[in-house]
Amino acid sequence: MLKVNKVERWGSTGREFLQMLEDQGTAYKILYESIQVFEAVTPGIVGGRHFDILEYRRPQDGQRVFAANGGFSAGDFVVEEVYFMEVEESKTYTAEEIAETLRNYIKNEDARPI
Repeated sequence: MLKVNKVERWGSTGREFLQMLEDQGTAYKILYESIQVFEAVTPGIVGGRHFDILEYRRPQDGQRVFAANGGFSAGDFVVEEVYFMEVEESKTYTAEEIAETLRNYIKNEDARPI
């Protein structure tokens, strides 16, 4: 079963995560571009929630990882976020399976008390 293991967010100029991977010399491939996880329903949030799904091997242990990389803006502020999922060696996943995993994680995260 696919699950989110870690999340990172930061104020961004955009596409910084890809630059970080490249700076570290980590080879990656884009499995899916701009999969839609949520539609835009909140005023001021542009474009809904879309993610590029990257696959790479974590340098320190060779673990196969999916990284859902996206961002959203509220006014002039941009937040880049990455959801990390460890993946079994021989498993494959459709874009919808990955989107559903992200959707469920984000819904549960939003429901948690602060």
